[in-house]
Amino acid sequence: MLKATSMKFIYFFRNQIPDAHIPQLVGMLAELLKSTNEVNKSYASACIEKLLIRKRLDNQGSVMTEQNLGQELLSKLLQNFCELLAE
Repeated sequence: MLKATSMKFIYFFRNQIPDAHIPQLVGMLAELLKSTNEVNKSYASACIEKLLIRKRLDNQGSVMTEQNLGQELLSKLLQNFCELLAE
C-alpha cells in the first residue's frame, strides 16, 4: 500500500520533482515492474511513462536524454517491460 501511494504521489507531482532526481526515480520504478502486486506494476509503468516524457523545469527539452538514461538503465527497463508482456 505504501509503495502504491508513493508512486501515485510521484505520478501526480512529477513536475515538482527536481530534474536531477528523475533518472534515479526511473531506476527505482523499473525494479517495481517485477513486483508481484498488480497495482504496483501498473503504477510503476504509468510513472515511468510520464517521467520519460517529462520536460525539464526550465522548458529547455526533455529530462531524460541519452547521457542520463544510460545503457544499464535502458537495458533494465526493456528487460522488465518485456517480462511484463510475457506474463
